[in-house]
Amino acid sequence: MGILRPSANPSRVAAMSLLRAIFDSGLKPGAPAPTFCLEDQNGKAHKLSDYLGKWLVIFFYPKDESFFCTKQACSFRDESELFKSRGIEVVGISVDSVKHHEAFAASSQLNFPLLSDFTKRISEDYGVLLPFGISNRVTFVINPEGKIASRVQWANWFNYGKQVLAEVEKLQASYVPPPPAPEPIVKAKRSKAKADKPATSGDV
Repeated sequence: MGILRPSANPSRVAAMSLLRAIFDSGLKPGAPAPTFCLEDQNGKAHKLSDYLGKWLVIFFYPKDESFFCTKQACSFRDESELFKSRGIEVVGISVDSVKHHEAFAASSQLNFPLLSDFTKRISEDYGVLLPFGISNRVTFVINPEGKIASRVQWANWFNYGKQVLAEVEKLQASYVPPPPAPEPIVKAKRSKAKADKPATSGDV
């Protein structure tokens, strides 16, 4: 007779499956970064194309003013000079409104753009929209070509900025930019006068 094993708790299995789906979802390195056009806390529009040719860190986070989100955002604020000195741009994205972002940036003295994904479309495009309608805490590093270079999900909230900075520095050190496109070859055109000139005995 076989050994009877207790059946798995269906609720636990469903919860684990959901967590696995959540944390395995999203864009992977090498994929083109989805385009976006979103307003920051000051009402200024930002597009992905604005950052082509630069290293860009996009950190998605669940909610303005929450404890861990504040610690995460402030860790980027505290490392902002180092990010700038290495030519790295930083933006945060959540589904909060521009007004909420304005208050959050002011209360935490944040010195980088917080983009409002109020329609939740960009969070969905990046694969980080959770079933209950907020963004998952995921950071993407985008290289100068506009491709996903890395995805950072697990990090210490209190020194998140330092860990992401170290990750981008490693990527920068190994990055090989694509060769420039070859210039088109332009064939010289014979002048019409010379082309139409009849051949003479001296030309033969």
